[in-house]
Amino acid sequence: MIRVRTLLHTGTILFLAAGLTMSATPTSALAAPPVRCGDTITRDVTLRADLRCTGDALVIGANGVTVDLNQHVVSGPRTSGVGISATQRNGLRIRNGAIIDFAWGVTLDSTRNTVIENVRLLRNGSDSPGDDGGVQAESVSGLRIAQGAIEAVASGTPAVVATNSTGIAIRGVRVHGGIDLSINTHGSLIADNIFRGGRVTASEANRTVVRDNHFSQSGIRVSESNEVTISGNDLTGGTIQLGIAVEDVTVQRNSLRASEFGLVIDGPASNTRVIENEFTNHFYGMYVRVGLLAVIDGLAVARNTFTDNGGNGLFFEAPAIGASPARISVTGNRFTGNGYASGENDAAGRPNDDGLHTNVPVGSDILVTGNRTQSNADHGIEALPPGSVRDGGGNVSTGDLNGCVGVVCR
Repeated sequence: MIRVRTLLHTGTILFLAAGLTMSATPTSALAAPPVRCGDTITRDVTLRADLRCTGDALVIGANGVTVDLNQHVVSGPRTSGVGISATQRNGLRIRNGAIIDFAWGVTLDSTRNTVIENVRLLRNGSDSPGDDGGVQAESVSGLRIAQGAIEAVASGTPAVVATNSTGIAIRGVRVHGGIDLSINTHGSLIADNIFRGGRVTASEANRTVVRDNHFSQSGIRVSESNEVTISGNDLTGGTIQLGIAVEDVTVQRNSLRASEFGLVIDGPASNTRVIENEFTNHFYGMYVRVGLLAVIDGLAVARNTFTDNGGNGLFFEAPAIGASPARISVTGNRFTGNGYASGENDAAGRPNDDGLHTNVPVGSDILVTGNRTQSNADHGIEALPPGSVRDGGGNVSTGDLNGCVGVVCR
């Protein structure tokens, strides 16, 4: 009896132990449901498959959410719908995948501290540029787009549009299409990107920095903006243009080549600094034409090189001075091999085939000093009529067909 009771007791223990072991392991793990088109996301998600949507794809509906595309593709119906959208959210992250074929790839409204990283936004927008594109940011702060690609349908279709926003940073992205910063957008950084087609446009976009980008057949336009820095960029086949009502703009250490115009100033632009840039193989390296010189007061052009431009290396033209002489200086620049493909004249009928060419009224007070010219087609410096510029001395001409006129060159 003792032995039977012991076996029974032992069997009971084994049975109970087995039961405990079985109850400790769930009979069926409850996996997170798959993400579907039209979902509102309120927690971190990781895609397990591509999403093919006939309308809007995903809406982020909570703060602090990460949407990890996990190398998958979210695709739309082509030219309609939105890939991922969020309104009045904070601390969002969209990463690691592709969003293609929507009217807008990503739209953000009144969000803060959003990161879009390692995302390819391809073929969003339409063939006829309009209210669509890659990323739309309205009234956002702290948006960072990094290490991905944004390729609009056409070069005129915006890759990124930001309005009424602060702290936009776009870095390390391949961009086909434009980036438009406008309507009270401040403190933006566009750096270390590769642009093909389109252009960066800053309009009512103060404290914008565009630096260390590579532009191919694309450029930069600034208007109605203050405290803009354009530095260290490489532009091939593109132009930097300063339009109306800009102030405190610095264009420094850029390399510009092979377009009709390297840098254009054609509107009011006060306190502009053009320093240590290379202008090569344009028609006009730098082209300044305004109605009144007074609107470009404070323009300083210093230590730039103007080489092998078909027309003038640097061209100034204005029919009138304005209420008072403008403080303009052209100092320490080098002009080499310009003017050999000229086919245009200034408003006075003089050929545009010089290193530095000015056609401004007498008494304009443009200071020309310390420039070196070499082997330009006509003059190294042609500053006419006589007395229209102020000769600061130190200008040197070597091998120019007709030396200098309007200033003394040794």
